[in-house]
Amino acid sequence: MVGIFASSICIVHCVLTPVVAIIFSEVIKEKYELLNYIFLFISLISVVMSIKSTKHLLIRGFLIYFWIQLSLGLLFEDRNIIFSILMYFAAIGLIATHVINIRYCSNCKH
Repeated sequence: MVGIFASSICIVHCVLTPVVAIIFSEVIKEKYELLNYIFLFISLISVVMSIKSTKHLLIRGFLIYFWIQLSLGLLFEDRNIIFSILMYFAAIGLIATHVINIRYCSNCKH
């Protein structure tokens, strides 16, 4: 659930960042962009927790793949618009994978 929440908030943050950048000064924008790294850290914790809790290798692989995609998009978003788009797909992918993981694990016998 933490992963779904964090990824959803990340998408909202990504959509609102350009609006904040236009409305507010550079100082506020820089502090707002710091949230990118906070969301990335929260998503890393969520991915690690999910990887530890699932035995399904495909889910583990997708979680790692989408987190790396999100990280690369964040690191290089200033270089090309494609990296910003990459982050949206990564966030959506993380949400979907966490939902699948929750559904899959609800049928698991612990």
